[in-house]
Formats: sequence, structure tokens, C-alpha cells
Amino acid sequence: MTTTLRAGQLPNMPLALGALASLSFAGASTASGADTTVDVADAETLGKICHDAESCSKKYRLTKDIDGSQLTRPIGNEAHPFTGQLDGQGHTIGKLSQCLVENLEGRIDNLTRIVLTALYTMC
Repeated sequence: MTTTLRAGQLPNMPLALGALASLSFAGASTASGADTTVDVADAETLGKICHDAESCSKKYRLTKDIDGSQLTRPIGNEAHPFTGQLDGQGHTIGKLSQCLVENLEGRIDNLTRIVLTALYTMC
């Protein structure tokens, strides 16, 4: 089963952070001290976000569409929430089999859509 969320659509459930699509979401805080923006061109780079506390607070921007089936875990967790910024620049994250973000306190902007490849389970 494939679910595609387009601009302005949200699932009919509590905010499913893995199902953010073409929206601007501001959490409780914003990125701290991150002046440079890290380009994200593939799932490997996207998957490195929040591997440590420092990478959780940086600014990121997608430079092309990303195949999310290669992601091994969501961004952010209980110990290290994503407090940075991710600018999708109109790109798509496709084939997600899990949520994109587990714990968001930062911003995700300008994603055209996110495509889920399985029945969605919330983080």
C-alpha cells in the first residue's frame, strides 16, 4: 500500500511527524547557533541528522528528492529532539516505511510531499 500526502494535507489523527507534507511547522524552540546550512542530497546524509546532539540543532536543506526506504531510523528521539531546521526546497521524501521525525522541536519547511510505503505507524 502506498500513501501520498500532497501540499496542505494532514492525516486524520494526531500530528504524525512522519507524515509532514508541504507545510511549515515550528516547534517549541528553534535551531541554536547553526549559521551554515548542510546540503542533503541522499538518504545517507538525511539519516545522519541527530546521530549526536550537535547535528540535531543544525540547518539542513534538501538538494534533490530522496528515497526514504534507505533510512534506518527517524530523525530525533527522546534524548535528542530535532531542534534545527530542515528546508525541503520543494523536494519529495519517498518510500518511507517509518516516520520521518520522532521528536521535533525545530522546523521543517517546504516539503512538496512525503510518500509512505506501508501502513503508517506513529512514532
